[in-house]
Amino acid sequence: MVVLAPLNKSVPVDVARLFEEKKRAIIDGNLVPFAGPIKDNGGATKLGSGSALTHEQLMAINWYVDGVDGPYLNDRARAAAGAAADSTAAFE
Repeated sequence: MVVLAPLNKSVPVDVARLFEEKKRAIIDGNLVPFAGPIKDNGGATKLGSGSALTHEQLMAINWYVDGVDGPYLNDRARAAAGAAADSTAAFE
């Protein structure tokens, strides 16, 4: 089941059309958005080519994909717990 919120009216028509095409491809099973290869932001392969993440795997992700800058939030939270009381420490 694919359920997505309606697009904002400011989304250009061509982008909305592409969005609907991709949504239809997901529904029809022609597009698997979480298919490998997928690497984490440290370069480690998390999912090999030709594989797809299961629902359970998606719900258990505790890492950022390649291209996302910074450590995973839980790493920041652990660092902040040992850091000074500075309220910005978790977001550095």
